[in-house]
Amino acid sequence: MRPPDRSLPRPRRRPADDSHAVFLIEHPQGRVLVDTGLHPAMGHDPASRIGGLAKAFSFALGPGEDVGGRLAALGVDPAGLHALVLTHLHYDHAGGCVVPPGVPLYVQAREWEAGRDPEAIATHAYVPADYAQDRTVHLLDGGHDLFGDGQVLLVPTPGHSAATSPCC
Repeated sequence: MRPPDRSLPRPRRRPADDSHAVFLIEHPQGRVLVDTGLHPAMGHDPASRIGGLAKAFSFALGPGEDVGGRLAALGVDPAGLHALVLTHLHYDHAGGCVVPPGVPLYVQAREWEAGRDPEAIATHAYVPADYAQDRTVHLLDGGHDLFGDGQVLLVPTPGHSAATSPCC
């Protein structure tokens, strides 16, 4: 028997929409949220989050389709997450970070530095308000085994951003 599908549904998609997947990993030691997608305001006022860049995209993010609403639909309390992993800090991957308060964040150190650099912020779709909450931040330098058991690995794959690091 297959385990139940616990993937988070993606928001409605129209041609040229800019919406991104969010993943919930269930591990015996705790749940891990990988990326947080778009900020809730992106569905009704994207310019308030990303300024003129909003003109280049169409966003389809209705009420309850942000990461908080999608976790609630699964019965998952964001405060109970073991960790938050951001593959990188662009607005479309880190925008929902306002949802899981107090959850420790794992991100590559080079990406964190880029996301705090004024020049990179101005030119690379970083929105510090999305990820600069008061939380414990674990800055990684290369690969990382999140639980120490080989089950959830963070593997740096730089190129798209200063230090993209997807899970596998």
